[in-house]
Amino acid sequence: MSEAATTLPVERPQAPDEPRSGIVLVGQPNVGKSALFGALTGSYVTVSNYPGTTVEIATGATVLDGNKVAVIDTPGAHSFNPMSEDERVTRDLLMARPAEAVVAVGDAKDLDRTIALALQLNEMQLPYVLCLNMMDEAKQRGIGIDHAALASELGVDVVPTVAIQRKGVPQLRSALTAPRAGTIHVRYPAHVEHAIERITPLVPESHVSARALALMVLSGDETLAGWIRARVPAAARAAIEDVRQELRRDFREPLRYVVNQARYRMARDIASRVVSRREQDRRHPLGEWLDRVTIHPLWGIPFLAAALYLVYQFVGVLGAGVFFGALEAGAGAMQRDAGIPAVWVIAVEALVILAVLAMLGATLIARRRR
Repeated sequence: MSEAATTLPVERPQAPDEPRSGIVLVGQPNVGKSALFGALTGSYVTVSNYPGTTVEIATGATVLDGNKVAVIDTPGAHSFNPMSEDERVTRDLLMARPAEAVVAVGDAKDLDRTIALALQLNEMQLPYVLCLNMMDEAKQRGIGIDHAALASELGVDVVPTVAIQRKGVPQLRSALTAPRAGTIHVRYPAHVEHAIERITPLVPESHVSARALALMVLSGDETLAGWIRARVPAAARAAIEDVRQELRRDFREPLRYVVNQARYRMARDIASRVVSRREQDRRHPLGEWLDRVTIHPLWGIPFLAAALYLVYQFVGVLGAGVFFGALEAGAGAMQRDAGIPAVWVIAVEALVILAVLAMLGATLIARRRR
């Protein structure tokens, strides 16, 4: 691993009297995590830069079972194997001090990615609750999620929420009183699993599982290099690097890609068993037949030619010849009989055209949202 890297502030496993960091919210960008943070904490929050960075984190407090507990809102992260400073800060927060609970906030409309992030928490063996936010939008799109089945698959509590309306927040508070580490784990290709077995005894102890740390190292997480160098003897570091280089020769793709693809395959597999999609508008058989015929490589050609001809007739004949002809005639009459200046006549014509286009656009948008 590279010599130049950020030093991770992880010292040792938790001592019996070591304070925990409270509740940590994690999730991908734009999943409503900040709205959920506000619903949990209220208006009194502290915003500060994470040490050594310009990345802001927000800290507040909530009450669980009558006890005041700190809540930390982390930057959005697609993965805990960081590709950006935001993701590194989120990963560091999870590893620096044990959390009482992690809340994995996900978009209910994009369950594959939500589960992929949850699987990484399973690997880390951190106690967490999965929060499926934006459930109202998912229902509008005909997406149904069997929360009990998903909870059984992952081995953790799953709570549906609509954070901006504070729906599901009481249930989330209740689940946070007894968070659990997930029970299901990703099975990687055989070469990767063998490399994990070889590296696991060599990595230092931390607040996450040795398996998760071994995967970070194998994936080439350069932000861990300084931390590893400070805690692992030179001989062990050389052995780790030898394993990494051997594994790189077993795959044409980068190891980070191989690991991520295995996670997403498992996430999609789980999602396929817990998601149902409601047919919102049952289509007419004629519409289904037209769909099949118009995309056919042979019969689609005459349909395309007919459609182009109709568009030409509508735009060239009806639009230019009839509509604009009537518009010009009316404008001429206004200018001739009423003595209205030409500039006002042109303005009226433009407004009529814009009104027609706006009506057509609104109609298309309304149909698309159905």
